[in-house]
Amino acid sequence: MRGEVWVYRFFDVAQEIHLDEVEGLFVHREAPVRRMRLLKVRPRSLEIKNLPVTVDLGEVEIPLRSRMLRGRIRARLYDFGVLSLVARITLPEDWDVEDVKRLAVELNEDEEDDPFERIFTNVRDDIVRSLAGALEGEGSPEYVHEFTLYVLPEWPKERDAAELLLGEAERLSEAMRREVLRHRVSYTDDAVIVTSVAAWTNDPEEAPDVGALLEFAHAQFLELRYYDDLLDSELTKLYEILENQRSWGFFSLRRHEEVMRYIMELLVETAEFTSRVRNAVKVTQDVYYLRLYQVALELLRVEEWSASIREKMEILERNYELLSDSYMTNRFMLIDTLILLLIFLEIVLGFFFLR
Repeated sequence: MRGEVWVYRFFDVAQEIHLDEVEGLFVHREAPVRRMRLLKVRPRSLEIKNLPVTVDLGEVEIPLRSRMLRGRIRARLYDFGVLSLVARITLPEDWDVEDVKRLAVELNEDEEDDPFERIFTNVRDDIVRSLAGALEGEGSPEYVHEFTLYVLPEWPKERDAAELLLGEAERLSEAMRREVLRHRVSYTDDAVIVTSVAAWTNDPEEAPDVGALLEFAHAQFLELRYYDDLLDSELTKLYEILENQRSWGFFSLRRHEEVMRYIMELLVETAEFTSRVRNAVKVTQDVYYLRLYQVALELLRVEEWSASIREKMEILERNYELLSDSYMTNRFMLIDTLILLLIFLEIVLGFFFLR
């Protein structure tokens, strides 16, 4: 069967990646490097504020249970801190539908000795070391996301791709099958079926653009998930600080200022980076690719993650306002107390000199 399987891994490697510096560093390594470009999408149909940097890392061999497969590995770096790696595996010509389904099942299994895990982790570590000067802030290695794109122009029309997309060896129920296949986007004879973990297309010419848009959506998802968890952690720290500070009287004004500054810096940083993530790409005029991108965002629940981040930022803002009110109250109390002390001191000194 003619076709390819594109296996993706997404990593959070930095708070921000300076893409101009990335290009220069990879040029010195003599690796083919370029800004991401779409082949079929008209330029006016797509707005990308800072095109990711794409690097061709050459051929790779993947030792699977069934046989050794070959492909090419490629890296893509996004300015909001995500590294995407994809291994584009060329399927053996003697494979049939059942062979491809067995590969999908193997990709879906959570094995300790996962060859893709070893390959992608080694490549990630090498890139992070090489690009240390272009990476700002620490990454979070525990944030890893997976996705697979099946590019199968010879997939039989009488066979749907439901089991393939879910990596299931058993036949699915009709209800589950309908649920998987309902996220289908088609233009003419070509079609794309999307789930949250995989996608299928029968058009190899459209595949690079389809893959690029889906890849963008998954990179955005990973980073929004990171910031949602970050705010959870920071809110927990804030509650501990507020609980441990039993008294917020006027003797704790400096502590007030420190906590307020901490909240404000967190709000500004989160607002800046999440805005960059959400607005990184906009599909404006092309209905087909707009629908495809929207389906991916919907399946990944990107809007729900964004809403969760906004809700936590509102909680931080309310805490800031409460602390600000408390700070001003205590500051006025301190000023009033100092005034009373000065008056008292003036009376005492006056009484002393009169004597």
